[in-house]
Amino acid sequence: MLAKDKDSYSQSKRCRLGLIDFALANNKPPLNMFKQHPLSRSKLLCKLTGDTVNKSEEHIWKHIHGRRFLNRLANKETSRRKNTTATRTLNKNTENSSTISDTWGRRVQKKPQKGSGGPNSPTAIAITPQENNENCPLYTNCVLP
Repeated sequence: MLAKDKDSYSQSKRCRLGLIDFALANNKPPLNMFKQHPLSRSKLLCKLTGDTVNKSEEHIWKHIHGRRFLNRLANKETSRRKNTTATRTLNKNTENSSTISDTWGRRVQKKPQKGSGGPNSPTAIAITPQENNENCPLYTNCVLP
């Protein structure tokens, strides 16, 4: 490919859209806050605000630096901070109890099975998922033997 052809392609709309699609597919920031619009290939859907944004650099940057987006982002961060401090406090209060957290951050409670209450008895683990647990691949209640 000639140098002038590379320059003309790099300035084209197709190249810019290709770069945006690549960033969306690989969850590159700041485009990890968007997903592809289900009806239109040329639009993006903001995960935070729910707004539809044209798939162009100017429109994306204008939306990201807008007042509505920044307010929602600040609200999300403050609620996330409150949740982490609440779980830290909860974990400190329940260190001596029979509740622990598993690898996905879910609350796991050990309950003795019916019929036996001795120290060597088998226990059942009841898993109760936390709200907004995005890291858990299986967001279901389950009982493990």
